[in-house]
Amino acid sequence: MSAAAAKRAGPDVLLWSLAGIFVTAVAFNALMVWVALDYDPRFAFSGAYCGLPGKSSGWQVALTPSAKAKDTVYVRVADGTGLPMAGVRAAATAQRGDAPRAEHALAWREDPVRPGNYRVRLPRPARGRWLIVLELEQNGEEFTHIARLELR
Repeated sequence: MSAAAAKRAGPDVLLWSLAGIFVTAVAFNALMVWVALDYDPRFAFSGAYCGLPGKSSGWQVALTPSAKAKDTVYVRVADGTGLPMAGVRAAATAQRGDAPRAEHALAWREDPVRPGNYRVRLPRPARGRWLIVLELEQNGEEFTHIARLELR
């Protein structure tokens, strides 16, 4: 390679190197934003855990989105033997994965016809991943259930 050819190649190599660094930085930042918006450590709890170990182990909680009403989720609470638990009080909250700091309080109502079955309403039932936190209490026993719910 002649000296003249080496001088011409210098700016091209520098330009392509800078472009490569820029593209790599943009791609890495896009990946970090995607991971940050998609990840919430509380999503790791896809089932239930007991708020007070040993006191209320065995509570069974099942959440089912309503097929008819987009804003309604049905909750069934049963004891360790599978019998429905009527009269359970709850503090229920929901949050979206894309807005983890915005918690929504949920209205909790028991079905008057079917004891142990409850209904919660989401305030803004947008499609996507929701984190539902139920802090349940009955006769001094407390139980916390955290569930991930996908609304389509």
